[in-house]
Amino acid sequence: MQDKRLFSEFGRVTALQGLCYEVDDYACVTCWYAPHVEITSHIFTTGIAGKMLQTPLTFLKRLLIDYVPRADSAKAKYLKFIEYDKKLGYYYLLIAGTRKDKQGQGLLKHNMLPVLEEADSKGILCWLESSKESNVPIYERFGFKIVDTFHLKDKVATVPVYCMARLPQPSPPNAM
Repeated sequence: MQDKRLFSEFGRVTALQGLCYEVDDYACVTCWYAPHVEITSHIFTTGIAGKMLQTPLTFLKRLLIDYVPRADSAKAKYLKFIEYDKKLGYYYLLIAGTRKDKQGQGLLKHNMLPVLEEADSKGILCWLESSKESNVPIYERFGFKIVDTFHLKDKVATVPVYCMARLPQPSPPNAM
């Protein structure tokens, strides 16, 4: 339960930036980080640091030692490979979720498109990590591609993490 509260704090910090989107009375929610804003940017001013102290050590280890460095490494490797201008930054999709009873209705597009269109207009890459294989085709429909995969292992399970990037898309020829 503590790890869910910590995760909700990261969502709250994202909301403070104005990059949370919802549709259909919160049936579908996305939370993004804008370019050059890191998850840890507001760790003390928002109280996340205090929540982290209340979080089980096993979860913090998994997040801060097993997950974050590997995701950051995958991102850095990909950005170097494509010779991406790091000065542009990237949009990072932290949270995307749809209530089970609303899945399959296309709600996600209403939350994804505002950010993707802005990223395209500015020539900025979008990034996400997904630990749910069934979500990969959904993100692929929005132009994301798997660029790396790693696995988190513990005593109970092995969880794949799919690192996905979306390069800026050109505007259609007749778009205005």
